[in-house]
Amino acid sequence: VASFQATFRWCSELKTIPKGLFDKCTEVTDFGYAFSGSDKLVDIPEGLFDYNTKVTDFSEAFYGCSNLQEIPVGLFDKCTEVMNFQQTFMGCVNLTGESPYTIINVNGQDVKVHLYERNLYPEHFTAPTSYNRGFYYCSKLDDYNSIPSEWK
Repeated sequence: VASFQATFRWCSELKTIPKGLFDKCTEVTDFGYAFSGSDKLVDIPEGLFDYNTKVTDFSEAFYGCSNLQEIPVGLFDKCTEVMNFQQTFMGCVNLTGESPYTIINVNGQDVKVHLYERNLYPEHFTAPTSYNRGFYYCSKLDDYNSIPSEWK
């Protein structure tokens, strides 16, 4: 499987995602719209995309999932090639906590790198090229004021 684009889109009764759902799908490059419109989704399991290291597109993946409470901070740790985060969490109005980040080592120091900071570390990440409204209406996030305007 190379694409899960729109696979669970508008699944209005989907409340949780099973842990390990995509673990054996190591060739996936596209999760665009995967869970968008699943407005009863309340939980994203830790490590959901840990084996999907070739993903380049998460556009609108969780768009409109208005009951999501938190995003696992390490959700995209292994997804270092992602170029498209456009509207990924748009409309997730109940998100709290911090937006996703990855801890990397830079000159012997651990550095927290949020999705919106990946372009600053090209030796670790492909710089996202599409990210407009990635966190639109996610104003309850702890780091919302630090998120660049193009991302919200």
